Amino acid sequence: MLGGTKACQLDEGEEEDALEQDDGRGDANASASVGKIIGFTRRNALLARLYILRSDSSSVVRQLTLQVWKTLVPNTPRTLREILKVVIELILSVLSGGGESGGGSGNNNAGDRRMVASRALGDVVKKLGERVLPEMVPILRAGLSPKNDASMRQVML
Repeated sequence: MLGGTKACQLDEGEEEDALEQDDGRGDANASASVGKIIGFTRRNALLARLYILRSDSSSVVRQLTLQVWKTLVPNTPRTLREILKVVIELILSVLSGGGESGGGSGNNNAGDRRMVASRALGDVVKKLGERVLPEMVPILRAGLSPKNDASMRQVML
């Protein structure tokens, strides 16, 4: 049991259909409750990581992440717009090599994380379309400020 739902194996075709659908199974109160318990900043970081993991190369990870996502999120496009800044910053961090800890930049794990981040970025653009660009540009522009070389490198990628 995961989040009150029974985990099951999906065929590749079914999995793609499930990733495309947003059937609204999530409870609007579930996400708010998580926010109240751990704080909305941590909630947004958690949801951003979950969203990115939906693009993982492992089908098991994708399926389980999708189940958790659908339990917490009633409307993917609306939630994605809410957490867009966190998602983009995390994706840029991974693409620039800063990424999450674990595995180090010298091995294949860094390449895997970059591939997952690339897929997630493509999914963000696919889900939000041209609406995402006006929201992404200020995030990217802020990363170009000369205050932080690492963030500037992330934006340049």
